[in-house]
Amino acid sequence: MNSRLHQVFDGIRALEPWSPVALRVLQLAARADVVPDELVAVIGTDAALTARVLRLCNSAFYGFQREIGSLREAGNLLGADVLVSLVMTSCTGRFFRGAGGEHEARRELWERSILTALAAELVAEVHGGVDRPRAYTGGLLANIGELVVLGHVQGAAERIRAYRRAGLERLEAEQRVIGLHHGQIGGRMARRWRFPEELVDCIANHPTPERAMCDPELVGVVHVAETIADALKLEHEAESERRAYERAERRAEPGPGPDPGALARLGVDSTGLAELQRTLRGEFERARALIETAV
Repeated sequence: MNSRLHQVFDGIRALEPWSPVALRVLQLAARADVVPDELVAVIGTDAALTARVLRLCNSAFYGFQREIGSLREAGNLLGADVLVSLVMTSCTGRFFRGAGGEHEARRELWERSILTALAAELVAEVHGGVDRPRAYTGGLLANIGELVVLGHVQGAAERIRAYRRAGLERLEAEQRVIGLHHGQIGGRMARRWRFPEELVDCIANHPTPERAMCDPELVGVVHVAETIADALKLEHEAESERRAYERAERRAEPGPGPDPGALARLGVDSTGLAELQRTLRGEFERARALIETAV
């Protein structure tokens, strides 16, 4: 086993535990008949989580004209699905805090994660066979394995970028530098956190949807969502006022398009894909309020 792989496993073992309250929320969310009051009763047992959820409710993303003062009010206004998404966003965001030079990389990864989650909701709505909270959660956590690479594997992120500038695709570069790709690392993190097996499978196999074992439709939704979000992120960066060499570096790193098999299973053609991209583009600025509030 190479030294970087050792660092990955050490990083996974060093993870903070996932919130048991959020795990219970995930279990409840798996029921089609769950109602907001059931979720509120569970969330309310964790004062810190309650405060974070209410802060998100009152962010500009939702645009309420008055402040939401209680979980019950939030549940009644937003519904069970959104309440689940708020819990997952609140619990995930804390892992993306960083210091020093790592801060910007973690922030960019968080931005991609939120965009992927929102894109997954859109794709799930088009597909119709995957409910929105599961799609949102899968998209939000799809790239969480990259946190271990950023925080625990010295020099790996820079080496991966160098390989990508040389023409390697993302997964190939990660495999060459570490021995695992980000999905496989994230899947191991998810298993350590005792996530439901379908979510472990989604995180581990979203880059390679043909390998999905538990819920191929969910994995396909998240796979397509990630490609949409990454394309939008690259487009936005190309339009920003960054220095020329930074823009050139980022343009050299686009990933491949979505897997044709995943698109076929979801019933999304090129026209539908372009429409999803346009819709998410319209959400980009509004999503920044969610990105800012949850970390």
